Amino acid sequence: MDARRRFSRTVSARVLKALGVFGSVQAVNIICSVVRTKLLSVWVGPAGVGLNALFDNTSELVSSSTQLNLRQSSVRDISAAEDSDARMMMAAVVLRWGVWLGLTGVAVMAALAPVFSQISFGNGDYTMQFVLLSTLIVALGMSNAYMAVLQGLGMLKELARGRLAGGVVATALAIPSYWLWGLAAIVPVLMIYKFTGMAVYRYEMRRLIPQLPHPTLSQAFSLGRGFLKFGAYITFANLFMIVIQYIFSVYLNRTVSTEELGVYQAGNTLVSSYIGFIFTAVSLEYYPRLAARVKSLWRMSVTVNHEVVLLLWVIVPMLVVFECCSDFFVRLLYSSRFEAVVPYVAVAVVGAVFRGVSVCFSFAMLARGDGKAYIIVEGISCLFGLTANIVAYELFGFLGLGVAYLVWYTFYAAMTAAVCRWRYGMTVKALTVRLAVGAAIVVGVAAVMKALVGWWLPAVVILPWLLPVSLRRLRRISA
Repeated sequence: MDARRRFSRTVSARVLKALGVFGSVQAVNIICSVVRTKLLSVWVGPAGVGLNALFDNTSELVSSSTQLNLRQSSVRDISAAEDSDARMMMAAVVLRWGVWLGLTGVAVMAALAPVFSQISFGNGDYTMQFVLLSTLIVALGMSNAYMAVLQGLGMLKELARGRLAGGVVATALAIPSYWLWGLAAIVPVLMIYKFTGMAVYRYEMRRLIPQLPHPTLSQAFSLGRGFLKFGAYITFANLFMIVIQYIFSVYLNRTVSTEELGVYQAGNTLVSSYIGFIFTAVSLEYYPRLAARVKSLWRMSVTVNHEVVLLLWVIVPMLVVFECCSDFFVRLLYSSRFEAVVPYVAVAVVGAVFRGVSVCFSFAMLARGDGKAYIIVEGISCLFGLTANIVAYELFGFLGLGVAYLVWYTFYAAMTAAVCRWRYGMTVKALTVRLAVGAAIVVGVAAVMKALVGWWLPAVVILPWLLPVSLRRLRRISA
């Protein structure tokens, strides 16, 4: 029992340390993103936010289709290499494939530019913009390769610095662009952001690893076969999410308006990006650590359950604060023209609890290398989510989309936990389940209090009790 407790506390301490480093970096990047989004929404309006969403979603769709998820799949192979020389060779192979896959993506997006313009806008007026966006695929491919190398070699501080510098530099360049060109700056700013990130990651890696091996063509194919095959499974699964986001964006754009799409995108960014930064920060340390423990069912179970518990104790106070201040955040980050999305944000924040749970269990499938199960789970989840979004929006508008988000991630969390329990034999502790349900109830009560009385009621009633409890629990777990 003492060994188990020591192991659990070691895991907890590492998670909290990584959360501190990457959480701080993500917070700065969120501020940079807030600045860019605020300027876009004020200087260009909801139409600009919607246009930015369509262009960004399209480039992500093509990138995810052609990159074979190099970012996640190759980390396992780099970190699991037998010695330093083998790790360096695998890193060089990953970079080689980053170039090849990036160029493939450029060709695909440039060829399909007229199709994307027709689907998104009903005409070919934006073909040239999509052709220009094709150059982003190389930047995305190389950025993913550099990040995979840094993460696989355990250079997490350098990875964090790269993320920080990329966001700050890109924002500094984006500000005058929006001011000078308005709507016409959307594509150039996207290009600035992606290429700046690639340059910063490359600098960080080359600074630490000035010389890498030069794999032959046969070595690149033989050593890359494993992570490419696994990456193809992940890519196919992730495409479901990107496709449904694209379909729903086109649905709103074509059936309602670009302005309505922009309002929805603003709320979705608040919930998925500005709250989801904590999930990204945790996963950068969690995934490689989990992948190293897949041979021990007990260690894997402990790691996953502790990750869920730690994550919930960290995010629940944040979510309650977000509930209290959601109206203010919408006005601060966008403008009063986006206030229609507040009901969506208020309900979707409750769903963020179950999104955190699902992140921990879905990474267990990735760490196991179970691509087939991952595809099935993601496919079912995405079809469920798209159906829920369209039906809920038709019935209740933005409030319905918030309910759809909550139901979707509750379903997804239950499904991923069930797969880990029945397919791998992992233990899903009753305490973990009770804590997840309790966390959702607390955030939900905060949302109801705010809706019925005002933002000050959950701030006065819930936060003074919740914050000390969360801090005590975190200290006890990691002490």
